[in-house]
Amino acid sequence: MGMMLETTATRLWPKKGGPHYGSPDKDPAVRLRVIEDAGRSTVPFTTGVPFGIGENYAERIEAMFALRASARRQGHIQEVIVQNFRAKAATAMRLVGDLETQQYVATVAVTRLVLGPKLRVQAPPNLTDAAELSLLIRAGIDDWGGVSPLTPDRVNPERPWPQIEELARLTADAEFILPERLTAHPHYARAEQPWIDPRVLPHVRALAAEDGLAIEGRRPVGLPWQEPDPEWASSGRVNLHTEIDTVGRDSDRRSDFDDVYGDWAELRAQVGGDASRDAARPDHRPADPALRRPAPRPRSSTMRFAGCPQRASCLPPPGGRL
Repeated sequence: MGMMLETTATRLWPKKGGPHYGSPDKDPAVRLRVIEDAGRSTVPFTTGVPFGIGENYAERIEAMFALRASARRQGHIQEVIVQNFRAKAATAMRLVGDLETQQYVATVAVTRLVLGPKLRVQAPPNLTDAAELSLLIRAGIDDWGGVSPLTPDRVNPERPWPQIEELARLTADAEFILPERLTAHPHYARAEQPWIDPRVLPHVRALAAEDGLAIEGRRPVGLPWQEPDPEWASSGRVNLHTEIDTVGRDSDRRSDFDDVYGDWAELRAQVGGDASRDAARPDHRPADPALRRPAPRPRSSTMRFAGCPQRASCLPPPGGRL
């Protein structure tokens, strides 16, 4: 799973005219909480920051330190996307200049220094001119992210993906190779619990080689789904077949919502809700429809070609040096 942090600069979203104005879900505190929750739930997570949206130099680094801190606490951040902003026509930021190449490359290099050798640093290859992609490798990236020969970049359809053969050639020119990986990075694909649920793990292992990268030429095929026997002891995770398909549909939020996401009684008092009435509800959800969120819709999952330039594998070589 994944979600961009976007920024830790709180000034960019609450005021009219800011790049994130009118988007309450881009409150940095909310996004950092989601990233932290993913770690507590042992979900291999992808995140990142777009640069050039109005942040200053200090705010760029603060965002990376925030991600580094979460990764050190939870160990779940498998890649950090360092993305350069590209202005789009017919949007409020259409006249904002794109981040200059040298600033972008410098940001990538500082990101590598802040995150260290163990975290993967990714740059989208279609958002940089082909002639300058080698600069990103020299600055410290070790992952190109998803590169699809079949589908466009849904966010930036005006910028086509480079051909895989051409990307492999450019990568080789920088003395790296370009293997395919899974959506779960090698460390998580090879690891035992807790990173991948034991019922999902066989499906991942069917696609992963011993080094955790994708088996070259292997085409995904359906495998039988093994439900746990009743006498199985708990693996430490929720029972997906009951918690998601049955119990999970009875509630629109996690059971410890009140503890994790703040004091709902205080919020109700601020907006004039009846705390005593709401507290009597068995599911602890506020009766005021304005305070309730709809249940999240299930999202489809796709597997795309994803490559990472490296000399042997996506894991750091002995000694932890890149």
